[in-house]
Amino acid sequence: MFLPIVFIHYHGQSKDPRESHLPYILAQAHLTNPGLPVILITDKGQYDDYVVKVDINSLGHSVAEFDKVYRHMNTNPDAYERFCFQRWFLTLELLRQIGQDRCVCFDSDVMVYTNVAQENDRLGKYDLTVTYGMSPQCNYIGSRVGLERFCDYIMRMYTSPDILARLQAEADEIRSRRDGGICDMTAFRMYGQENPGRVGEIGLVVDGEAYDHNIQMACPEGGEETCGRFEMMNNVKAIRMINRTPFCRHERHGDVRMHILHFQGYSKPLIPIAFNESWGSLDEARQMAKK
Repeated sequence: MFLPIVFIHYHGQSKDPRESHLPYILAQAHLTNPGLPVILITDKGQYDDYVVKVDINSLGHSVAEFDKVYRHMNTNPDAYERFCFQRWFLTLELLRQIGQDRCVCFDSDVMVYTNVAQENDRLGKYDLTVTYGMSPQCNYIGSRVGLERFCDYIMRMYTSPDILARLQAEADEIRSRRDGGICDMTAFRMYGQENPGRVGEIGLVVDGEAYDHNIQMACPEGGEETCGRFEMMNNVKAIRMINRTPFCRHERHGDVRMHILHFQGYSKPLIPIAFNESWGSLDEARQMAKK
């Protein structure tokens, strides 16, 4: 199956040294899925030959209508939250331009440890996939039509007076307790609630396997009683690598195979360590990729 693996990473003016993790992320996806194209939508940088780089500006017209209606309701910077929404319009335009109906889209801090084409046989029936009801760091996009439906829903979020009022009330309630507000995860949660069966949940343990929500979290927020906890060590999941595959012990399910690991936020410096544990150095892995 031809299933593009898509990452989107906007550097902008960032000088964040944590962005040095990106070559490891791309190499991991390629080495785990050597027969599939790894596409990076980005604004700058040079990458290995196995990476298909797509200039983000070549897709930029796809976000024009969204930018006209977006209203910022989050304590995070406008540019950050806006881009989290824009990426789904960019992905939709990519699929149109390359003439493909489906793909799997990963956040650029996700290490992939699974055969995504095989997993797509199971998960491709959904429009989209999330962990814990709203987080799209590993999004199996089942069809272009399904992604179009979701992007149309985002547009309605910001053009319907009724939905806007709900969003503003939710943002006000969140900000009365903590930082945060409305983000693309809000859209995934609402779309899933209003369209049963279109959004697949992949974060919960099923048959001894799961997709990691966040390596820094033992369970969903407020969900310990319902879901149970993964074993933690030094504030991250206590991962054990077996044949280049991560496992983590769960208090109810025993050893759980993790299809991905999501190194969100301040855990990004752990990415090279995780990569080197499986493949040796990045240079060694590049030589392996050429064989």
